[in-house]
Amino acid sequence: MKQSEKIILKSDKLYINEVERFVEQICDEQNIYNSYYGNILTSIIEAYTNAVEHGNKFDGTKNVIITFSIEKSGLSFQISDEGKGFEINSIPDPTDIANEGTEGRGIFMINSLSDKVEFENNGSSIRLSFHIASINREVANKRTELFHSYVNQGVKKEQEF
Repeated sequence: MKQSEKIILKSDKLYINEVERFVEQICDEQNIYNSYYGNILTSIIEAYTNAVEHGNKFDGTKNVIITFSIEKSGLSFQISDEGKGFEINSIPDPTDIANEGTEGRGIFMINSLSDKVEFENNGSSIRLSFHIASINREVANKRTELFHSYVNQGVKKEQEF
């Protein structure tokens, strides 16, 4: 199982299918089959699309680099473009009705679907973290509690007889 992997794509939305294959391969290798796969895929595609459109300004001579790595808390993806970057605080809040139809929906969606979002290199690079390990632990703990509750309930019923 690879600890990190990188894909370099030309700055063109036609390569979205390559992004999908890259994420699918990683999620298959990491046994991520639940709904978390959708969060990862949507976030990475949105970040790639933003890099192509806003970062590289559709310049097909520029690249977008997607780097995957395994961290203690889960999976991390860094999406970098060759643009000048941007100031994150200048992006309007798309949930404010006064900003309806303006930019910011993609960043809002990425923030909503990822566990941690960090902007680097003046905004020309974004790191998305997905805390898979903590989710699995939480699910496992809930299942254990339910199991114990079920078993204890059965024991009580046996004692009643």
